[in-house]
Amino acid sequence: MATTTTTYSAEYVNESNAGRIVGLVGTFHFLALAFVSLRVYVRAVMVRAFGVDDGLIVAAVVRLWSPHSKLLLLV
Repeated sequence: MATTTTTYSAEYVNESNAGRIVGLVGTFHFLALAFVSLRVYVRAVMVRAFGVDDGLIVAAVVRLWSPHSKLLLLV
């Protein structure tokens, strides 16, 4: 199976917003992870009432980050 590489012109690369988009998405992912971590800490440690809804939130975060974990390990 042959691989093809696409070469973009310098004008196209300079006009692309890909860097901004990736930065914005990364920022919101980090903020979401921070809020979930704070909620889990408060519910598990301070209130000691870790419920089913908290478990579902943790499962959703693990599911969200599982495809990205391989990419983070490669960096």
